[in-house]
Amino acid sequence: RRPGRGRGQGAAPAEAEEEHDRAEDDRARGGPSLADTLAAKGLTWKTYAEGIPRAGWTGAGAGRYAKKHVPFLYFRNVLARPAWLRNVVPLGRLSPRRLPDFALVIPDLCHDMHDCPVRVGDAWLRRFLPPLLRIPETAVFVTFDESYGPGNRVPALAIGPLVRPASRFASAITHYGLLRTLEDGLGL
Repeated sequence: RRPGRGRGQGAAPAEAEEEHDRAEDDRARGGPSLADTLAAKGLTWKTYAEGIPRAGWTGAGAGRYAKKHVPFLYFRNVLARPAWLRNVVPLGRLSPRRLPDFALVIPDLCHDMHDCPVRVGDAWLRRFLPPLLRIPETAVFVTFDESYGPGNRVPALAIGPLVRPASRFASAITHYGLLRTLEDGLGL
């Protein structure tokens, strides 16, 4: 149970959960998202979220799943389209032989190293990445969302058959820069 939710907070657990979900939905943004850009170009997309209870689920969290790490669920245009909501699916549905044009993988709070030691996340990556790296004409980006060190520097890796071996990018890159790289790579 997360602090500030459920028993002892002045509301029954179900009411507190509903109130929290409404607050999360209020943070949804208008305007175009990557889903719009991909659809306009005729490209397919899917988010594979570890621990999400079912496809299209918009609750704030369940077990080690956290909605806050699934960006598509914060755009009104995605929330308003049932077919697009169904593109947010449990990680177990990922098949390296049947990937969409753009796939976003969201590990749970343990495997993304928020709530568990780095060695646990590293072991998960060692198991999860190899099948993806064998797919021809693919680039896999592994990035993190925060750091507590000086300058908030976080690792970001680009790996796979489309990435030039031993290449390095020494300049700082942001999530916006990564988005631009993805858009350029997909011809958006």
